[in-house]
Amino acid sequence: METKSRKWLRRSIPTWVKPKDETFFVTDCSRERHKAPLVKPKIASELMSSIHFRCELQIWLPMIALVMPDHIHMILRLGLESKGLSTEMRNWKYWTAKNLGIHWQDGFFDHRLRDAESLSQKYEYILDNPVRAGLVESPSDWKWKIESED
Repeated sequence: METKSRKWLRRSIPTWVKPKDETFFVTDCSRERHKAPLVKPKIASELMSSIHFRCELQIWLPMIALVMPDHIHMILRLGLESKGLSTEMRNWKYWTAKNLGIHWQDGFFDHRLRDAESLSQKYEYILDNPVRAGLVESPSDWKWKIESED
């Protein structure tokens, strides 16, 4: 029987993309998928504060970050002080696990957004996530989000 090798997505940056201009759609999930650990008021508030802190340090430049009960979605660019998406996500997850007691799944999902249309689609997807989950009537009713003014 012939075994097939697994194909991996290309992770290198295309030559036409400047690394600091990359925009990513990122999703990270809690291991406690059905316990809603991320929207406990103290935890959600601290998650929001940790994202704001990374903005102030010029590590992340989120267009949107939205905390759901068991996962978080973000669209972000890396700031001038960033050490790369994998490193920054690992550092953030380590800090939130240690200080907030969040048990994250290993790894995270990221997708490089290549054009305005995919950016718009992912942005709307993130905003509508709490509505699709039946948590609120309107995206404006969800309080655990950060939207940039850019």
